Amino acid sequence: MSDTKDEASGLNIGSLLRLFKSEDFSTWMLISYLYKFRGQGAQDYLCNMLYLENDDDVEFYLPQLCNLLIFHEECTNLHKYLMDKSSSCVHFGLKISWMFAAMTNTSSKSSKRRCNELRETAELASLNCRRDFSPESIENLDINDFPEGDFDSGEDPLIIMAEMKKKRCDYFIHVRNFVERLATIGDELRYVKVKKRKKALKEEIKKLNDYLKSNPAMYIPLSDASDQHQSILRIAVDESIVLNSRDRAPFLIFMEVLDTGVENSVEDMHYIEQCRDLLSEVTADTDQTLSSEPEETEESEDSEESEAIDHDSQNNTALDEESGTSEISGESDNSGNLESPSQQSEGSQDVVSPAHAIESEEGQDSEAESSGEVDGASVDDWVELPHQNLQRQRSKSVIMVRETLNIKKERIRATSPYGKLPGWNLTSVIVKFGDDCRQERLALQLISQFKRIWDEADLPLYLRPYHMLVLAPDACIIETITDAMSIHQLKKDHQKSLLEYFSEKHGGEDAYEFEIARRNFVESLAAYSIVTYILQLKDRHNGNIMVDFNGHIIHIDFGFMLWNSPGSLNWEKSPFKLTQEYVDFMGGVDSGMYAYFSALCLMGFLEVRKHSERIIGLVNLMLETNTKLPCLLGGKQVVKNLKQRFAIGLNDLEMHDHVDGLIKKSLNNWRTSSYDEFQHMTNGIEYQ
Repeated sequence: MSDTKDEASGLNIGSLLRLFKSEDFSTWMLISYLYKFRGQGAQDYLCNMLYLENDDDVEFYLPQLCNLLIFHEECTNLHKYLMDKSSSCVHFGLKISWMFAAMTNTSSKSSKRRCNELRETAELASLNCRRDFSPESIENLDINDFPEGDFDSGEDPLIIMAEMKKKRCDYFIHVRNFVERLATIGDELRYVKVKKRKKALKEEIKKLNDYLKSNPAMYIPLSDASDQHQSILRIAVDESIVLNSRDRAPFLIFMEVLDTGVENSVEDMHYIEQCRDLLSEVTADTDQTLSSEPEETEESEDSEESEAIDHDSQNNTALDEESGTSEISGESDNSGNLESPSQQSEGSQDVVSPAHAIESEEGQDSEAESSGEVDGASVDDWVELPHQNLQRQRSKSVIMVRETLNIKKERIRATSPYGKLPGWNLTSVIVKFGDDCRQERLALQLISQFKRIWDEADLPLYLRPYHMLVLAPDACIIETITDAMSIHQLKKDHQKSLLEYFSEKHGGEDAYEFEIARRNFVESLAAYSIVTYILQLKDRHNGNIMVDFNGHIIHIDFGFMLWNSPGSLNWEKSPFKLTQEYVDFMGGVDSGMYAYFSALCLMGFLEVRKHSERIIGLVNLMLETNTKLPCLLGGKQVVKNLKQRFAIGLNDLEMHDHVDGLIKKSLNNWRTSSYDEFQHMTNGIEYQ
C-alpha cells in the first residue's frame, strides 16, 4: 500500500510541493500527509516542516504523531522530531513520555515493547537537554548564551553544561514523580474502607506538601504549551475530597499556585530559582502556619485511628527509576524525596463520569452509594462548613453549601502564608485511576476540533472542552469545570426547571441578565446538539450535562460515542437531546430564540461540513494505527457511518431540510425521555 502511495507522491511531486508551500497548508494537512505518504523523501520534507509549526498545534496532534511512530517503525524522521521535541523542554518531554505510557496496554506484545522503548527514549532525550555535548560545541561555548545569574563567569564551560543537565534532570524526575504519585494515591485509596478514605487522602496530601516545600516550581502539565507555567505552592489539605464512586476512589484537590510569567514550553528553567527565592521570604511563616493547622475533627463513626494506605498489600513492583518507575513508599521524610509509582495494572473498561462535580463519599446518600455511580455536578463549588447554625441536609453526614470559585479563592488566600505573593492563584484538578481514559481524550480532541472550526468561522457557537492528562492506560488527571453544576444537581438542590432557576436567579424573564443567560444556553445547546449527532454521543442523562452560572450547557463523560452505547442497546436513537424543558427555557417553539437555535444548528452544520475531513481524518488515523478503543471496535464501518452523518452529497437547500428534520426528530423524542426515566429509576438521576 505504501508503495502505491509513494508512486502517487512521485507522479505529483510538483503539485504537492506547491501545496506544502502554500498559505493554506495547515498543521492538520501536514499530519494527514504524514500518514498518507510513507516514502523517505516525503517523510523528510514533512517532518522538517513540523519544526516550523506552532507548539500548541503540535501538542494538539501528539496522539496521532505518537500512534504513527508506534505502529510504523520506518518513520525515522518522525522519531527524530519527537525526540528533539522532548529534548527542547520538560513540558514536551513529559507529555510525549506519558503519551507512549498510555498506549502500553495494546494487545500486541511487540507494540507494547515498542511503547516502552519509545517512552524511555523520550525521557532520556528530555533529561539530556537540547544542547550538544560534543567537544566541538564545548569549544565554541559562550557564557553569554546562558541566563544571567545562573553561573559564575569564571566557571568551566563543561561544568556549566553539566550543571544545566543536572538541573533539567532533577526537575524532570521531580515533576514526573509528583504527578505519578497523585495517580498512585487514587489507586491505593481503592483498598481503603470508604469511611476511612478521606482521612487517608489528607495524610497523603500532607506528605506531598512536604515534598513541594523541598522541590519548588512543581507543576502539572495539564494545560497547553503556550499557557502560563503555574508553580504549585501547596495543596489545600482540608479542601481535598474523595468523590463518590463505589469501586474506585477519584479525588479532587485544590492547589495554591504561583503564576511564573513564562510559558510551559520555555526551555531554560530560571523560574525554579525565582520561585525558590520568593518562597524563601515566607518560609518561616509557612512552617509555623502549616505546623499549627488544626487536625480535622472526625465524627464518631470516623473517630478510630486512621486506616493507613497499605502499600505492601497491593503487589507494587519495584522497577528501575531510570525507566520512570520505582518502588512506592508511603513514607516521606523531611528531605522531600518522593518515589514514582510502579507500573499500574490494566484498568477496567467500565465507564465512570469524569466527575467534574460530585458529592464527597462522606456526604453521599445510601442510594448513590449502592449504585456506585458518579454524579455530574461541579465539585469545585462545594465546601464543607462547621455544623453549627446550619441545617443538616437529609441523609448527609457532612453539610454542603454552595461557594463560587472566587469566594473560595479569597477565603483560602486570606489564611494562606503564600496569599500575598504576586501571582498567587488557586486551581483544582480531579485525579482518576481505574478507567481507560484514552477514549475520553479522543472525544475531547474531536470536540476541540469542532470548536476550532467554528471559532475560525467566527460563529457564535459555544463548546467547553476541558483538558485531560492521561498518564497510563488507566490513570489520568482532569481539569475541573468551575462555577457549574450538573442539571441533575440543579434539580436535586433547587427542585426547579432551567427556566425557573435562571428566572429566579436574575430577577425575572425580562431582566437583561436573564436574556444573556438564555442566549448563552441557546448558543451552547446548538453547538452540543451538532456534536452529539455527528459523534453519536450516548449516555446523555442529566448527570452528564452541566450548566454553568452564565447559562451555557457543557457535556462531560464520553465513554459512549461513534460505535458503542450503554448496554450495547443503542437505545438513544434521537439525533440529540431536545427536551420540553430546553424548549421552555428558549421561550417555546414559536419564539425568536428557538428560531435562533435552528439557524445556529444549520450554520454550524454547514460550516463543519466544509471541514469534515478534519473530524473524519482524526478518527480514521486512530483506526489505521489499530487503536483498540471501544468507540472504534466497528472498524471501517465507524468511519463510513461518520461520513454519512455529514451528508456531504446534499446541497445547501437540502441541508436546510435535513437539519430541520433532525431538530423535529429530536424534539421531545420518546427515547430520550424513557432513557432519562430509566436513569432516574436505577441511579436516582433527576430529570423532571
